[in-house]
Amino acid sequence: MKNKTFLFCLLVFGLLGQGAFALDSAQENKAKDLYKKGRKKTLEQKWDKAIDIYEELVDEFPGSRYEDDAKFWIGYCLEKMPERHQDAFSAFLALTQEFPNSSWIDDAIIHLIGLAEEFVMQGKGQYLAFLKEQLLHELKDIRHQAALSLGRIGEREALPQLKEMITNDVFSEEAAALIAEIETESALDSNYTGGDPRKNEIIFRLDEGKDKQEKKESPKRRKFLFFGSKRYNFYQDMLRKEDTWTREELLDFGLWHILPTDEFAAYRSLTNEYDRSEWLRKFWILNDPTPTTDRNEMREEFERRVIYAKSHFYEYWNYNQSRYLQDQHIRQGWDHAPWDARGELYIKFGEPSYTSITGFHIEQWDYNRYGVTFLVAQYMTNIYGNAIRGNTITSHYRRRGFDIARIEADYVYQPDMLYEHNYQAKPLKSTDFDLINDNTAQVGFQYRISLKQFAKNNGERVVEYSRHYIVLNEDLREVFREEVQKDSGNTEIVKGKVQDAVTFNLPPGNYTLVCRLEIPASGKLGIYKSAFSISN
Repeated sequence: MKNKTFLFCLLVFGLLGQGAFALDSAQENKAKDLYKKGRKKTLEQKWDKAIDIYEELVDEFPGSRYEDDAKFWIGYCLEKMPERHQDAFSAFLALTQEFPNSSWIDDAIIHLIGLAEEFVMQGKGQYLAFLKEQLLHELKDIRHQAALSLGRIGEREALPQLKEMITNDVFSEEAAALIAEIETESALDSNYTGGDPRKNEIIFRLDEGKDKQEKKESPKRRKFLFFGSKRYNFYQDMLRKEDTWTREELLDFGLWHILPTDEFAAYRSLTNEYDRSEWLRKFWILNDPTPTTDRNEMREEFERRVIYAKSHFYEYWNYNQSRYLQDQHIRQGWDHAPWDARGELYIKFGEPSYTSITGFHIEQWDYNRYGVTFLVAQYMTNIYGNAIRGNTITSHYRRRGFDIARIEADYVYQPDMLYEHNYQAKPLKSTDFDLINDNTAQVGFQYRISLKQFAKNNGERVVEYSRHYIVLNEDLREVFREEVQKDSGNTEIVKGKVQDAVTFNLPPGNYTLVCRLEIPASGKLGIYKSAFSISN
């Protein structure tokens, strides 16, 4: 759907035309291959590499049916890097102008609204023009999202749309609260949580020791899952009135907390058990901390966290207050999630270093290993961004200059799973590892390990280590494996370094090599991973 052009952006971009020519099938296949590579890098969260691939597609194959897809994902990857949000806005805007009929237009506008709100919060008032223009969009959900952003900023022009939203049972609470904030000219000072006003006083009274002048000067930075968005709809679809989740459904809900919306959408779009199982297999292989072993400790930890969250952070709250949101509070007889906001934190970050009760139904969760602390509400989820808050005692951010908005952007609103695997070994340093690949059938790797990495026995270095490596094909299935023990009898030493090379033959295709070098005597370990291709 074509987005209306607003004046200040015309000064930056101008109107660009779509390519008017079609590519032949061979070119389209090459464009498709690049697009698949870009999506793979996106899935691996290698944003810069993904952007390079998408830009190569756009440059080499203008007019391809994948061109608008690539341009959307360029904007998406840029948005993942906080320092490049301005570039992300430009990319999404260019997509809406160049491809007015693209299926990505509505998604791009949603991203543009979120970015524009962020820019206005940073004092860039020129982006108000874009937000206000979206109040006139033909799609109701986009109009409502723009109204929410403008409401959080405190703009009175959002009032008609916000008042229209009051009639929606799901969203009436937030719309009513923003209306009240705007009409009382207190948008920047309000501490509304989306629930019972009496509860607001209790939750946010925890901040009363904070410098009040700072609070008045700091704009609100809360983010909400927009009503009508894919992510919000996925959440709604997974809620239950009764405690009837299967183990697989609980794991799916857990994935919702750790996966970006597009990845979760790709997974949920699969309709049969085999395809879902394959998607999960590939996802967890890409996130395996020990890929040369049979275990995937990160997947095991994720599943453990999900079951723990269901067992320990699922309690009904039956306070008789109709203003509570029916899709947010864990209340009997209402559609609800399998855990509250504490369960969300637990799935994303694991066991906290310390917890304490700091108020009525409020806990403080400290994660010393990440240098961050949260205030988290019991019995309610964080679907509206109001149940988990960064805390002022957060050490990591206090050192950098206190910024609650940055804490919440990095931890609360970012789908992620933080997991630090204990390798029970020290990093293998002073090691060179190189892939041997000239795009022919013969491929391999070579490495050089400093003798200093080996333990001494009677003053002599004992050269004993193990080498494990596997090769995965494009489908992430194992096609080659070797495990050998090496010692001074079958190892070459040159200029104070142990060196070796391995070669093998493979048919054309895309592959991933993973090699594990381990020196048990000195407790040293190195894991190396490289992607490569073999041409026809």
